[in-house]
Amino acid sequence: MRQPSEATEAVQVRPPLSNPVIRVGIIGFGAIGHVHRTALESAGDARVVAVSRSSATTGLSDGLDWYHDYREMLQRADIDVVAVCSPNGQHIEHARAALMAGKHVVVEKPLGLDIDQATQLVALARGRELMLASIIQRRFEPQNLQIKELIVSGALGRPVLGEALIRWYRSQDYYDAASWRGTLKGDGGVLLSQGLHTIDLLCWFLGPAKESYGLTATLTHDMEAEDTAVAVIRFASGALGVLSGTTATYPGVPEVLSMFFDRGQCTMSGSDIVAWTFPDIPVPEAAPHLAGSGAGDPTAIGIEGHRAQWADILSSLRRGTESLVTGEDALDSLKVILQSRRSSGTVRAAPC
Repeated sequence: MRQPSEATEAVQVRPPLSNPVIRVGIIGFGAIGHVHRTALESAGDARVVAVSRSSATTGLSDGLDWYHDYREMLQRADIDVVAVCSPNGQHIEHARAALMAGKHVVVEKPLGLDIDQATQLVALARGRELMLASIIQRRFEPQNLQIKELIVSGALGRPVLGEALIRWYRSQDYYDAASWRGTLKGDGGVLLSQGLHTIDLLCWFLGPAKESYGLTATLTHDMEAEDTAVAVIRFASGALGVLSGTTATYPGVPEVLSMFFDRGQCTMSGSDIVAWTFPDIPVPEAAPHLAGSGAGDPTAIGIEGHRAQWADILSSLRRGTESLVTGEDALDSLKVILQSRRSSGTVRAAPC
């Protein structure tokens, strides 16, 4: 990911879009699809023109063209960008189809559930001179951008240890509400569905990651994938990392990210910096309206991060330059999670 100071030096990597309004189609129009549409409504030079959803759409036209079959929507010549907001396990299939149809693509996290397929997707976009961006909106929070710049500059010292703790809660009803939730091929488990943003920040700040190992378990939910996972990471810098993620801890508390350097410590609870011990370095300031934590409510994340990232994506499309978060940027945290899973089979809790 480029730093904000590098934006003016960005090199053109694809033909810029010059049409007055960038037209967006959305594949998958559930809760997260609506978040994307709302975020795009604040952009004066973009408009959602069509959506695809396999379930019934009667009475939901809402000024949009609706399609049951996403492939039919992709045939439209007037769609510039496709936002993939379908279930996790369909992200690769839908993104690949959109790229093959000549569309720029923005994929809601995670980029995919298979690292080889995700890597091939990145290569496909490069080969066709199309944008492939992954929604990793927490990188756009002001305090996180400032922390990243301080780490890169060396001001915080040598990284020693990172800890990412995601102690969230989801009810059984949450998983039962959609057939793909809680499955390995549709959902991907707690680290991919609920923990990815915090894990991505850990890898972005201290990475790249060199190796990772984990343990997983399904402890309180009736589902195929794990609801609890832990992992250890070795970063290329030599720093070590530990992470844990769960949706089995009622009622759920905000995620905690701690980083320890040889000059001090930084700890964040959600978006709030709760510990900062670096002498003579001011505490980075957060924006006043940052998203809340999804600790106990998946709808509590807000849309400010999506707005910020879509603004960058649209600007990059206008200039034909890289967006601040590319498909490549999504691969490091994805690799950590999938390598951790491969090192341990999921264990189910014995009945009491």
